[in-house]
Amino acid sequence: MTSRTASTAPAVPWQLQSIRFGFRSLGTLMPHLAGYVALHLFSTPQRRLISERAKTTMMSAKRVPIPHGKSRLAGYVWGEGPPVLLVHGWESSASYLAAFVEPLVAQGFRVVAFDAPAHGASPGRQTNLIDFSRAVRAAVDQFGPIHGAVTHSFGGASLVTMLELNPTVNLGRLVLVASPARLSQAIDSFAALVHLPEPVVDQMHDLIQHRFGRSVDSFDIRRLAASLKMPGLVLHDRQDDVIPFTDAEAIVKLWPQARLLATDGLGHRRILRDQPVIQQVVEFLSHRSTTG
Repeated sequence: MTSRTASTAPAVPWQLQSIRFGFRSLGTLMPHLAGYVALHLFSTPQRRLISERAKTTMMSAKRVPIPHGKSRLAGYVWGEGPPVLLVHGWESSASYLAAFVEPLVAQGFRVVAFDAPAHGASPGRQTNLIDFSRAVRAAVDQFGPIHGAVTHSFGGASLVTMLELNPTVNLGRLVLVASPARLSQAIDSFAALVHLPEPVVDQMHDLIQHRFGRSVDSFDIRRLAASLKMPGLVLHDRQDDVIPFTDAEAIVKLWPQARLLATDGLGHRRILRDQPVIQQVVEFLSHRSTTG
């Protein structure tokens, strides 16, 4: 007979168990090599299928290829009017923000979106914050000048990083949904998931410093928020189990023209389909918000 007090925690998938065992062994024997492997894995997003609810919206889009380095990203356009750019998050695609399309088009906006490198229908197997931010710049060049942008999670960090790297880019209004405050948090979460030994995490930081010429800690949205000049709307769920709500509070505290809209019980992804949230975003981008 099974005890009623027995643990009901879900079993760890065998693939994750194998990865944890591999890093435990390799991290002890060759932490430098383990750091390379960890960064490779960290930079390789899984592609996810388009949900049934988003298929109709995505099929109605005009397809526009976006030049990005030697490749072309999958771009999407709906409607006519001032452009609003949608920027999805990590292991996501433009389809994840499909619920915003119809309300924004109905309000007279031209909605533009893209699949980031190694995401959705765009080519590639690996990407990173800098590459992602360059993809955002490519979309801005393709569709701009941009009236406003709606971003989710890693997409928010990528867009703000793009603005830091390209200070001459003008953006009318910016919406950050469930955005992380710092890149180091993503690495910490990854390290906790795969049980990386501390020397391996240190190697990842060193490799990023060498590759991009700046530390992981320098990719801090809190620091960049203080320089943002446009009106902003930051939305975050108090029960978000991917990016803590305190990240939103920290960003808004330093962003002079931003306000925070908190939700309860929507989590990290369902917030993108919530009609009251979508309506707040549409009103903000339509200049009917009290912000700005």
